[in-house]
Amino acid sequence: MNFAFQCLNHNDVQPEYIVLNSSLSDQERILCEKCWKISKWKSNAISQKDAIFRIESKQNEVKNDIQNQTNTLNKIVEQVKNLLNQLNFYYGSLISQIENWKEDLTKMTFKDNENNSQFFLQELDRINQKQMLSKEKQFYETNRAYLLKMIHGFNTNDFRKKLEELQKILVKLFKETKIKVPEYNIKLKKINQIKQDSCCLSLVFNQFNTLMISTKLHQIQIWSFDKGIINLKQILDVHTKWVNCLVYSKKIDAFISGSDDSTIVITKLVNEKWVSSKPFHRHQMEVYCLLLNQEEDLLFSGSCDKSIIVWKLDFQKNQLEFHYQLDKHKNSIYSLSLNQKENILISCANQKDQIIVWGKEEKEDKLTFKYIVKQKDSKNLYGKKIFFLSDNRFLWVTANDGVDKIFIFESTKGVFEENKEKTIELVQNQEIEDQFEFPIIEINQNKIILVRHKNQIHFLQDQGNGKLVKIYCMQCLTKNTYGSLTSKGEFLVYWDNDILGYQIYEVNYT
Repeated sequence: MNFAFQCLNHNDVQPEYIVLNSSLSDQERILCEKCWKISKWKSNAISQKDAIFRIESKQNEVKNDIQNQTNTLNKIVEQVKNLLNQLNFYYGSLISQIENWKEDLTKMTFKDNENNSQFFLQELDRINQKQMLSKEKQFYETNRAYLLKMIHGFNTNDFRKKLEELQKILVKLFKETKIKVPEYNIKLKKINQIKQDSCCLSLVFNQFNTLMISTKLHQIQIWSFDKGIINLKQILDVHTKWVNCLVYSKKIDAFISGSDDSTIVITKLVNEKWVSSKPFHRHQMEVYCLLLNQEEDLLFSGSCDKSIIVWKLDFQKNQLEFHYQLDKHKNSIYSLSLNQKENILISCANQKDQIIVWGKEEKEDKLTFKYIVKQKDSKNLYGKKIFFLSDNRFLWVTANDGVDKIFIFESTKGVFEENKEKTIELVQNQEIEDQFEFPIIEINQNKIILVRHKNQIHFLQDQGNGKLVKIYCMQCLTKNTYGSLTSKGEFLVYWDNDILGYQIYEVNYT
């Protein structure tokens, strides 16, 4: 591969590095040695040789896949042709027997000499004695004779085996064929920027993407949102300390907040006015994460006090009622996730070997402790984000300063185990830890999973075959980046302490 690359600032110097950030212009991404040393994108650049090697390696991999698939299809064509010849013989024999059967039945006509008085009386006697008529007897005997011929001449078991063999060939083809959901090409277009000097740790949207709720230290701010344009409408003082987490209802205009003051508050829109509940206090320390079930009649909260509390929720009454508590963690709980059937809850805490599975049977009302997940390659690591991809698969993101990976866990015989073949390598950053704020977001419509890890925002796509692929990585200048996607993934909004404000991007999927 030969490309006429030129450094933007030094045209006469051979470029050596390429920045892995597609939001920059093509010219900005090409750096010479001198520019690379002073670039703020230094940690997110690779050498030109490495770039060429990656492309050629991937191209060779695709070439091999094409050749292997072609060879497999050629073998299957021969197998199917062989089966088809055998099946054609069976079908031809079957058709021939049926045609002969029809011909013999056609020959069974009533003749004129059968209308004499003697024949007439004989037939009447047969009916009176409940015997078959002569033609009736001939009809049944013909049917029986052909059925016996077909049974002996047409081996149904052998025929069934041939069909089963064909089915096995097709099943094997489906299992071994490499398929992918069409990957999106994502482009971000910055459309707005709003200053806010004070920190925002959490940000959510309503179900129609017309409202944005964000935090400002201990305050909650309500914004109108119109295709990326935001306007501040109201500020709520419902907590006394920093607000860590927000969750918005998918059914009504209402949201729930959790705070360092150890309380949880429900706020909902009533007659165009925002009405907040009293603070619900059950946790003994900071509330770090909140999770609603699908019916939105249960709320799960995780805390620095090492407990998970399950609340009965009534949005109409702005009311929470303590239901029960789960205690097994040994450190602060940072993330919670329910599977689709909602019979399994997973949680992770700020300590190694602290991924816990909670479950319940069909008729049970409460979740109970099941087991601590046994980790393999991730054994000595800890994480702050966990998320169910399906009923039997979840991801867990490392938080250590020296490790940058997403591990996939899958249920095998009812127990979740790490599948190291599906581990996702992220951009390495050994200088900082990941933070629990900015939780994982899923856009069902596009099968997009958004993960903020350290100072990168990763767009992943669930391929539907148990594999996640990286399709876009946005490099941020700080780990203090907290935000969310709108419900259909059309806009990305986050606050960061580099610009001390909100950055708003339109997300295009092509």
